[in-house]
Amino acid sequence: MFKKFVFGLPIVVALMAISFYLGTGVQQGVATDDFYEQYKKFQEVVKKAQYYYVEPINWDKTMEGAISGFLEQLDPHSVYIDPKKLAKVTEDFKGEFSGIGIQFDILDKYITVISPIPGTPAFKLGMQAGDKIIEIEGESTYGIKTEDVVNKLRGPSGSVVNVTVAREDETEPIYFDITRAKIPLYSVESRYMIDKKTGYVSINRFAEKTAAEFEESVDKLLSQGMQELVLDLRGNPGGLLDQAFEITNLLLKKKGEVIVSTKGRVPGTDYEYYSRGGGKYGDLPVIILISRGSASASEIVSGAMQDLDRGLVIGQDSFGKGLVQKQYPLNDGSAMRLTTARYYTPSGRLIQKHYEKGLQGKLDYYKNAYSHKNFEAIKDSLEEADLMFETKYLKRKVYGGGGIHPDYETLPDTTGDYKFMSKIISKRIPFEFATDFCRENPNVGKDFDKFLNDFEITDTQLKEVARIAKEKKIEFKDESFEDESNARWIKNLVKAEMALNFWDRDHYYRVRAVNDKQLQDALKFFPEAREFSDVADK
Repeated sequence: MFKKFVFGLPIVVALMAISFYLGTGVQQGVATDDFYEQYKKFQEVVKKAQYYYVEPINWDKTMEGAISGFLEQLDPHSVYIDPKKLAKVTEDFKGEFSGIGIQFDILDKYITVISPIPGTPAFKLGMQAGDKIIEIEGESTYGIKTEDVVNKLRGPSGSVVNVTVAREDETEPIYFDITRAKIPLYSVESRYMIDKKTGYVSINRFAEKTAAEFEESVDKLLSQGMQELVLDLRGNPGGLLDQAFEITNLLLKKKGEVIVSTKGRVPGTDYEYYSRGGGKYGDLPVIILISRGSASASEIVSGAMQDLDRGLVIGQDSFGKGLVQKQYPLNDGSAMRLTTARYYTPSGRLIQKHYEKGLQGKLDYYKNAYSHKNFEAIKDSLEEADLMFETKYLKRKVYGGGGIHPDYETLPDTTGDYKFMSKIISKRIPFEFATDFCRENPNVGKDFDKFLNDFEITDTQLKEVARIAKEKKIEFKDESFEDESNARWIKNLVKAEMALNFWDRDHYYRVRAVNDKQLQDALKFFPEAREFSDVADK
């Protein structure tokens, strides 16, 4: 028997974040004689180890391992979360922390500011991209580790941290007394206009404020003339169910549409979540981009939009994470996340893909997630296994078997030397060149449209990027920079870093979009997507 929710969600919102970037009473599950026998055996093992093991036992570590091993035998997503990791998980979902507000990396063994976050204390005090933080509270930062940077720069709101900065072209250090404040962790990665009528919003996870961020972003793009939307969920590992529901609800006009349903073993886990009707963006043509890294809440949104014939799904098969986790706090500040139900799309497709239990099953589960599947080769077997479904209004064929299969498959550009390009990224070579260029050529950053359409990185400048790479002791062959695919990719990345320096992250991603093959391919399908916006009303 399903419980129906039309105007809201249950008070307890299930956590669905995928466990790799990792209620109901006990009396409702029957404890068998076998359970008690196994529990007694475990106690016996612990007692014998306590008395006879050759060395003193670290019981914290040992018991955490036992708990993790127990949950590992259930499924790939039931996990134990230690107190330290739980604090980080909670921070990510709440969408804020207290600090100074910089994006940074460790370059040449010093903290290097990649970009001050607009509106934050560091931004207001005038910190700049390329600044090197050489001291924190009078202590040298040379050779500092990333986790130590976080520990030193974050702290309670209102507290003060003293930092010393070395800046290019400044002969003396610059001293900042920075008052920490709440720093937002945005889940909307970027939003911009691709052209005069097409808007773009990218969501990197579903946290507490994601729906509000999405609504604010779409409203801004509408004010700029947007008539159609690309919603990019590629690489989005999931998050909170209520945020996936709210975003989908904003895109649906009709009341009473099933957005997602859950089915579990014990009472109180079977639900159907219904649209409230009158969605603010119900008439907006939508294309949803997904990839093999799109999971959980991303699959709820894309699955609902596909099954309800509301938008086109473009990209690659999604991950296939359709297990509902409920998080239970434990008495030492840790928690366990336990699977209590499974997710189904409006047509009845199970989102969860097949998995084997145990450690090896978990390893294979994640290892195989990113291998490319030839969908045409398995389509017949899915139909034979009764895993073919229909969309609600247009009666299009959609397939189960785990994950969401896109309406049209588009693949990322795989040309070029991936290992070479990874080295260039990890050492921040484009950033270093762009930072120096922007400092010496401020007039280039006066007009973004002119910069986007007319400004190009020259071959001479590319050679300078190669020189910096050699200076940083990156090993590569000279022809690596001469390869057409590599050169195109590096030039685009350098230009994007310039856009970040001159403007902000939205402009950075707008430049990157020029070289995004999947995105450019997806735009070709808007004539069909426009026909979907009013299907439910016919």
